[in-house]
Order: sequence, then C-alpha cells, then structure tokens
Amino acid sequence: MSPEGFLLATVGFAGKKTTVGTSPFDASTTDYTTDTPFHHLQIAAADVNFNGADSAVITAVKFNIDNRLKKQIYTVGNSGYRYAITRGRQAVTGSITVLFEDLTHYTLAAASTFTSIDLKWTSGTSSLKIELPRILLKQRDPVAKDDGPIMVDYEFTASKDATAATQLRTTLLCPIATY
Repeated sequence: MSPEGFLLATVGFAGKKTTVGTSPFDASTTDYTTDTPFHHLQIAAADVNFNGADSAVITAVKFNIDNRLKKQIYTVGNSGYRYAITRGRQAVTGSITVLFEDLTHYTLAAASTFTSIDLKWTSGTSSLKIELPRILLKQRDPVAKDDGPIMVDYEFTASKDATAATQLRTTLLCPIATY
C-alpha cells in the first residue's frame, strides 16, 4: 500500500510437475471486469488501524510472506519430476513508513513491544481486510534530512498471535459467491 493509491501484489507458485490437458479448467468463465469493487483511487481512503487505534500517519505498508518451500526434492527414477514440495516455517516480514509526529511508533520499537496493524478497504458492500495481529518493530531513529516532514521506515517481523492463531489474516467480503 502506498500513498499514491496503488496496491501491488507479486505472487509466485511452485509445482511438482506439469500435466497438459485438452479441456479448460472452467468451461464457463464469467467476466468481472465491469465490477470494480476496489478501484485504485479508493485505496487512498483505506482504514489503517495501528496498535488498536486508528492511525493517520502511516504513509506506506509493505510485507512479504515466505512459506520457505523446500522445492529441490528429487528422487532417482521419478522421471525428473519433483518428488515432493515441503513447507518450512513461514516468515512474514515487512515495513511501515511513518510520518514522525510523536513518539508512538518510536516508543513501541525502542521497548520491543509487540503491536498490530490492520488495513481495510471498503467499497459498498465489498471489503478487503489484511490483519497482522502481532508484529515487532525494529528500532529506528528519526533523521531530519531537510526542512520537510520527517519520515521513518520501521522494519517489522510478524509472529504467531495466540488469540488470532495466525501471523497474518486476509478477509475478503464481496457479493460474488464463487470465482
């Protein structure tokens, strides 16, 4: 999420082998391009909740989800295909960019206090919510580079929250029953 109003996602996939088929996976696809529940300009109006309260000073959020897949598991006599793909310990890391106006974020980082961040976009009856219920900010001192506003990038690491039972939760509500 950036202040320019664009949400960028990069996704990677890994598979054991390729199977070519002669029929489509979904023979009756539906074109949803006429329904734009999350137009890029609406992202600027997203709700950001930090440490349990609304926040108006976070200018950008970036995060990476790494499932740490073990993909190089080949066996003799398996025709060159992967025998298995196993999952490692998931790591969720990222950063938030903050307009430095008070000591809220700095104090949490300096004290190594776990906190949370929630992002929510809403358009009509549709919404997308991304929750990071337990993150630890890396301490960063604010630096005044010029006479403009002071921006601070805090890197974070997410860990599993006992109550939420996850590191990251994504909830999408929309009127479309299936895709």
